[in-house]
Amino acid sequence: MFVIENLCDLDKVLNERKSIEFTANTYPINFADMTGLPCRVVAEME
Repeated sequence: MFVIENLCDLDKVLNERKSIEFTANTYPINFADMTGLPCRVVAEME
């Protein structure tokens, strides 16, 4: 499980949607010797 911080523009993802539910897929970018790491987050909408 990932803790996702500083995720922005969710209002644009949910704009004009009937449902506010979505699946967030995370794709971490692996850097050696780091305890935290950036990741790409992709929202999957129905």
